[in-house]
Amino acid sequence: MKNIICIVTILLLFCGFSSFGLQENASMALQLQQPHYSKAQIDAFIREVYQDQADAMFFNSKSGRLEMVTDFLNRIEYVKGSKYGKKDIPLLSSLKLINKYNPNLKRDVVFDPKSFNPLKYNFTMTAKSKILVRVDGSEYVIAIQPVP
Repeated sequence: MKNIICIVTILLLFCGFSSFGLQENASMALQLQQPHYSKAQIDAFIREVYQDQADAMFFNSKSGRLEMVTDFLNRIEYVKGSKYGKKDIPLLSSLKLINKYNPNLKRDVVFDPKSFNPLKYNFTMTAKSKILVRVDGSEYVIAIQPVP
């Protein structure tokens, strides 16, 4: 019986420490947002940028573009706050807008990490080192992890 009580006590202590760690991680998550895009979101992002060519270039193609774009999107993080401080980081407005297939494509006026479409901008998708881009007029930095 003493063994059971000891085991239960140890488990309760472990759970208490674990939940403290989860609370700490939750507060850090407010600063670092790594979106996990659904297939529907990825499809919508591609269609917004590539319009009539989306099927030929991505969805009906064996080119590997869809896999490359999905991997790229999964390596993006949106960092809010001063993690990168006053570093000289290029602004999002300095990136070319990819509007060859959709001439009506416009730059985002307001940045919302939940709906931001990174495919609209000419990011390097296969960089060997981390890419940082500061979002104009906001506290956000877009951090793109390197290709593994």
